[in-house]
Amino acid sequence: MKCSAVQTWLLGMKSSEVLPDELRRHLDTCQICRSEKQQLDLLNELFAQLPTSDNSQKRAAMLQKLDSTRQQRPSRRTSVSRYAAVAGLAAAILLSFTFGWLVRNLQQPAGSVPPRSHVSDETDFMKKILEHHLALARTTDPHKQLQTLSQLADDLRLEAEKAAQDSRVNDLVRIASLYDSVVRHGVVGRAFVLPAADRQTVVGPIARQLQQTQHRLGPLAEQAVPAVASIITTMQESAKAAQSRLREAAPAEPLNISSSPEIVTTLVYHGLLLANEEDPLLRAEHCSDVADSLVRWILQASAEGDAEMASELGAFLSDVTLIGIEENLSRVEPEKIDIPSRRRFEELKQKANKAKEVLQQNLERAPKSAQFGLQRALEATQRGRPAGRQQPNGGKQKGKGPPFLPPGLRKKR
Repeated sequence: MKCSAVQTWLLGMKSSEVLPDELRRHLDTCQICRSEKQQLDLLNELFAQLPTSDNSQKRAAMLQKLDSTRQQRPSRRTSVSRYAAVAGLAAAILLSFTFGWLVRNLQQPAGSVPPRSHVSDETDFMKKILEHHLALARTTDPHKQLQTLSQLADDLRLEAEKAAQDSRVNDLVRIASLYDSVVRHGVVGRAFVLPAADRQTVVGPIARQLQQTQHRLGPLAEQAVPAVASIITTMQESAKAAQSRLREAAPAEPLNISSSPEIVTTLVYHGLLLANEEDPLLRAEHCSDVADSLVRWILQASAEGDAEMASELGAFLSDVTLIGIEENLSRVEPEKIDIPSRRRFEELKQKANKAKEVLQQNLERAPKSAQFGLQRALEATQRGRPAGRQQPNGGKQKGKGPPFLPPGLRKKR
């Protein structure tokens, strides 16, 4: 079944309805549709917590409309393109408004706001993801890539635990999907391309760490409400599936995420693409896409008056330009590529100046409230990251590193 047909079916089914075998098989292999089902399951649970209406006539009329909608659901042999388009619009409205309202009003006390520590933690998390992206932009060595992806998976797991404890359900669904792609596509994929001798040394410790991840998430799933627990359970299943594929020496599964306006998803997505790409021109292309996104995020942070974030992003824009674009372009041999590729090569060489020009143009016409952030971002693009910050994969780490990183990988440089 195609994703559009599966999601249409999910929208029309009752919570107690048994899934058809064909649909269940699709959900076993598609993280995107599993995430959709998890959000719909959570909606069912949250709706059950709403007070029932005293007007029995209106309630009966509403139930009749819902039943008539279910009866219009197409069969698996029926073309669903038109129905899927309508259902997709309904899903967007449902998940954007109802889901958000229910989560805010049923899982948080009235009038509450996110604690400032949560905002700070999320900013620190974003910085870690940016560092991992730069590390993947710098190297094509599968050992180093595997090390970085292992650290990335561990950071995603830790953030998922925080999101579950803070009832940030939307974040938890997104992070679970990213974690699935990192371990089943990224970690398994990089381990698969290692030389056989190295693979035997590395795979055992990674498989054991994936098993430990399953155990760590167990108590959290037991304490959470059912819908949240189901999301945590999918992360356990992702770790288990990756562990199995490592031991079977199976290749990576297809990448199930795509680029997004959201910063962390974009960085993880392009990081996974970088890990699977050796062509320096295409690697520079991926980093160019991230640079474009960084410019948009800088403008947004400046417009919101967040000068510190704009400065941070400006520093990373400088690094993505230098490490991701310029270093990869330096490995391209222009005389050996075709004419269209050579044109793109020249365009990418101008990427750094164009990005700064965009920021400068916006600074000149921006309102005063946004000018300070843009100025900080421009200054940061000149100096890069502060000297005290650790470079990706650079220097020696103290201690034994994060729990997810196995000893076999810590020795690889």
